[in-house]
Amino acid sequence: LGVQVHYKPIYQNSFYKEKFGKISLPIADKFYSSEISIPCNQTMSMQDAAFVADTFLDIVHKYAHPKYFKDILGTIAQKDYKFGDRFLK
Repeated sequence: LGVQVHYKPIYQNSFYKEKFGKISLPIADKFYSSEISIPCNQTMSMQDAAFVADTFLDIVHKYAHPKYFKDILGTIAQKDYKFGDRFLK
């Protein structure tokens, strides 16, 4: 699964650095350090979307701390079925 980061904090853009000087926005930086963009586009099939969702859920389930797992994904992640099962039947 290819992932990337799309949303660099805007204050880090050279335009804003020149306009406002060096500033620190720790909440924006924390979000930037923990967010990813997963594959999603208009030409994806439902099978592709289900694969991405299932893979993402599997990875989060494997690595998320159990204390926070339910909060991260809500009740759907606690079920024993795959995301794709809901849409591909």
